[in-house]
Amino acid sequence: MSKKLVLASAILATAVSSNVNAKTFEGFYVGLQSPVREDLTYVNKDVGGYASKSGYAVQGNYSSVDSVLLGDTLFRRMDLNLGYGFRFGNEMYAAFEVTAPMLNKPYSSGTSGATVTGKHLVKVTGILGKVINDKWLVYGLAGYHGYQIGATPSGSQIFATDKSSTLNGFRFGAGFEYAVLENLGVGAEFSVTEFGSGGRGRRGYTVGSEVYTDTSAAYNGQMKALTIFAKWRI
Repeated sequence: MSKKLVLASAILATAVSSNVNAKTFEGFYVGLQSPVREDLTYVNKDVGGYASKSGYAVQGNYSSVDSVLLGDTLFRRMDLNLGYGFRFGNEMYAAFEVTAPMLNKPYSSGTSGATVTGKHLVKVTGILGKVINDKWLVYGLAGYHGYQIGATPSGSQIFATDKSSTLNGFRFGAGFEYAVLENLGVGAEFSVTEFGSGGRGRRGYTVGSEVYTDTSAAYNGQMKALTIFAKWRI
């Protein structure tokens, strides 16, 4: 009886220990990700300037709030992930990754009398999660998100040249990963990026025979994104 009990205990211990493969989700990885949907709500402002050749000040004010859909087509953009993950404690998981655009088709849309363009620059992300078993990982994420947005006003607006600005944002969210193979995982994540003000500073340009200088240009906003990905662990 005691031998059967010992054998049963050994089998149970083996089953439990094999439930979470020590190598799953760990190590360096290379990944690809693409947005299913991205929505950017932004505010853009451009205030003031002067005409240096004619010698008098020209004051202009442009401010609007717009919401644009950026990820209306799957695989419109493809990003490359490079990262490293490890397990610790009671099946806790941590990772650090850098994401850069590989196929980065800029979004462009006419809105409020202006052409708006936007493209991703880089994301630096920290991940903290829980390994459920050898197939499932759930996690939260937080980090930096760089984005470039531009607006070219049209018509009577005098500052109708490049209004590009780099936004620096704080990105946070949650996701899951499913291990198809020990070294191949697929998953999805939802994230929100809060962008602070970003400005391009002073810039001179010519309208007709006059030379103008913008005194300020700034954008801020929020981006919500649903993304799918695949990660190959080396």
